[in-house]
Amino acid sequence: MQKLVDEEGGVTSRVLDVSSDLKKSGLEVSFTDENGSPISGKQDVGKYVYIHYNYNYDGFTKDNHLETSNYVLISRR
Repeated sequence: MQKLVDEEGGVTSRVLDVSSDLKKSGLEVSFTDENGSPISGKQDVGKYVYIHYNYNYDGFTKDNHLETSNYVLISRR
């Protein structure tokens, strides 16, 4: 996802399509700016896009939850 956001220059329709496909598998992906506000569309060069991942899955004895994040510095449009 990080590479795709970098190649697209932000959260484009292609990025949203891929995240929608991942959601069907239980992985929720969201995109925010430095202030934690949701973003979409192409971003200006030099802006950070933070990618948050939440994954819920059934374990052997209980439901499990994983959460992580990373970011992309937009370097081209």
